[in-house]
Amino acid sequence: MKKTLLTLIVFVAVVSFIACSKKEENRVEEGSYSGDFKVSYGSTVHTGKTSLTIEGNRFSSTAGANRFPAGGSGSCTINLGKMAFADQNYWTADFDWGLILSGEYEYSFDGKNLNLKKEVKYDGGSTIYEYKLKKN
Repeated sequence: MKKTLLTLIVFVAVVSFIACSKKEENRVEEGSYSGDFKVSYGSTVHTGKTSLTIEGNRFSSTAGANRFPAGGSGSCTINLGKMAFADQNYWTADFDWGLILSGEYEYSFDGKNLNLKKEVKYDGGSTIYEYKLKKN
């Protein structure tokens, strides 16, 4: 009886370990993506076209008309279900720096579609930055 119980415990432990080890992060493929950007300032929405190139841990994003979005380039990482972008450019202070692809974004990637979303909360509301991109 003890041997059967011990075998069952070991079996459950091994199956649990295998199941947990397969929960890898949703890796984003290197390459070029293009699509739409949207920023929502409460009920006011601005949109623009953009592209994103990812090579290793480096990224480059193009700017849209009137800086919707502003673009950006630098390094990027994926950790704990978030994509983090560290922009390395110098910018003027005459626009919303949230329009720069920088900081942490929630993301999803299905092998073709890459969606990024960041919400910045403040007293009385929030601003939402979203990228809906397709692999070229």
